[in-house]
Amino acid sequence: MGWVQGPPGTLALREGRLLEAAVRALPAMPDVLLVNATGRDHPRGAGLAV
Repeated sequence: MGWVQGPPGTLALREGRLLEAAVRALPAMPDVLLVNATGRDHPRGAGLAV
């Protein structure tokens, strides 16, 4: 997966698919997954909240 540039505040567009692939590649789903990113508190609702 290559680097995707975007305007500030669009972390999900830049890293969302990569994060999803990494989580799906885990041998077992964790009970809790902590991600250092904005979520529901993003001003435009475009954070990495799952």
